[in-house]
Amino acid sequence: MRSLLSADLYRLVRSKSLYMGTLCLVLMEVWLMKNSTGGDRAVQGMEYQNFFSFTMFLPFAAAAFCGLFIGADFSYKTIRNKLICGHTKGQIYLSHALVTVLATVCFCAAPMGAGALYGMIDGRMFTLSNEALLGYILCSLASSIAAGALAVLVAALFPNRSVGILVSLLAAFVLFCGSQIINNSLSQPETVPQFTQQTLGDNVTIYAADPNLPEVPNPDYPTGIKRAALELLWDFLPACQATQLSTVTVESFGPLLLFSVLFFALVTFIGVALFCQKDIK
Repeated sequence: MRSLLSADLYRLVRSKSLYMGTLCLVLMEVWLMKNSTGGDRAVQGMEYQNFFSFTMFLPFAAAAFCGLFIGADFSYKTIRNKLICGHTKGQIYLSHALVTVLATVCFCAAPMGAGALYGMIDGRMFTLSNEALLGYILCSLASSIAAGALAVLVAALFPNRSVGILVSLLAAFVLFCGSQIINNSLSQPETVPQFTQQTLGDNVTIYAADPNLPEVPNPDYPTGIKRAALELLWDFLPACQATQLSTVTVESFGPLLLFSVLFFALVTFIGVALFCQKDIK
């Protein structure tokens, strides 16, 4: 296992996809902060100026990296050679997972460092407490590692590099869209105002909220088991965590860190089980 991991680490250091992904995320972070709006930059904290918005793009970077890095093992028959040398499929998968952890940490740390440097040069400062800022940083790292675990799973199941990249990016996009749907559902108010018909000049009819009428239950407000399931997914899925981090709306850091660990462990366990059943040609 040590020799296998050493070989993959050597490949990682020389991997162009690692450096290209890191560079793209750094440029994305600087661009997002440069174009941030919503208040006086000298007064509003740097964290509210798109500092953590790069986390929304981490799953896509992890998907592209794993598709290229792991896909190369299939394309060049490296995995078959590793098996001939006596390594098990489980060891090969875990080595890929550990290397991806390092890659996703780079994908997360580099934009944060670049964003902090750009913000300080531009005269911006953080307004969060040290504990809260540390919590956001740790949750960003944990969320990126969890997203990387899913990218490893997809890339390991598709020997064709192009197909693996396409499926990984598609999965990241589907989860991103799902996170927005969940966010919209959980953001619904419990009650909504009643609207009444009003007639303006020239026989123009409009419907406006009537403050004199009591509010009524919102039919789109999730309750019961549905709400519990949505809240679980909201904290469990990396894409949903990224939405919370990018909007700086995390209520508690503990559950997010715990769910990231559980997500990584669960996806890695499933990945090892499926990869061990895969026929390597």
